[in-house]
Amino acid sequence: MKFLKTGVQEYLALPEEQSKLCELMESKIGEWQSDRTRRSFHEERTKSYDFQSMVGTSAQLQNLIARSRKLLSNTNITVLIQGEPGRAKSFWQKRYTTTSPNSDQPFIEIACSSIPDSLLESELFGHEKGAFTDAKNQKIGLFELAGKGTIFLDEIGDISPVIQSKLLNALEERKIRRLGA
Repeated sequence: MKFLKTGVQEYLALPEEQSKLCELMESKIGEWQSDRTRRSFHEERTKSYDFQSMVGTSAQLQNLIARSRKLLSNTNITVLIQGEPGRAKSFWQKRYTTTSPNSDQPFIEIACSSIPDSLLESELFGHEKGAFTDAKNQKIGLFELAGKGTIFLDEIGDISPVIQSKLLNALEERKIRRLGA
């Protein structure tokens, strides 16, 4: 007990707690892999999208830039970019994410329509070991992987209403629950 008071986070009495040691090590390895993946997402992301490099003088464009900058002053915001195909939604999303105060955080993009609904929920929220037949290990979902960064859900209107409802709940509550948790 005196070790816990000095800052030790875990202690085990071996060999009795050997299985707990293995679980703890697997957990720490998972955390390390998650941190490494977050860093690699950040490093891969391009920084060439900023509002300073935009060219255009129309009143509509200048108004959109001004409104965008105002949005970006908030570090904890959910943005919905709507529009028909070919209306540069991805372009604006990149501008938001690279110029926001959270630009040093991970950026994760997912094309929702390219993943079957049966897998999408697990991809977004993750799952616990044993949550379903093939869940042999715990899986961290994309929301958790994004952390305080950005998750860009493309073609969200193409997914089932059930998963849309779960997404809405996650966005409103700012909490996720892995499948099987």
